[in-house]
Amino acid sequence: MFNRRYRLYLFIMAFCFFCDTSHAQFLNSNDVNQLPSAAPDYQIAYGDDPNQIADLRLPEDQGSHPVAVIIHGGCWLSKIASFHNTSALSDALRRIGIATWNIEYRLVDNPGGGWPGTFLDVAEDFILAYNAHGDGIPV
Repeated sequence: MFNRRYRLYLFIMAFCFFCDTSHAQFLNSNDVNQLPSAAPDYQIAYGDDPNQIADLRLPEDQGSHPVAVIIHGGCWLSKIASFHNTSALSDALRRIGIATWNIEYRLVDNPGGGWPGTFLDVAEDFILAYNAHGDGIPV
């Protein structure tokens, strides 16, 4: 009668409706940065700026894996945001078999950041991730 996706949606809606979040603890960026994560397997520079880097985390088993490109948010301000905000997420995905490409880029308050630099950095990361295997990066 109901397909699996519809039942999943109903479950999620019911879960959200009946959950008591009055005792929930919200984390700020400093709290998130303190979450445990393993060091990346590789750190790859894609430009001359110190903010033009990507952390690559690979699952332990050999072979090819899906790759998730992780882009942090944070109002694009360096005092709030960095790719350290998403290191724990990247490591969690790695542990379940997904390679992660956790990117840093020039933010609006960095030289060259803002329009169009920030967006060009993110585009360059996607190009690098797409071409990684051919460039000798083990993805």
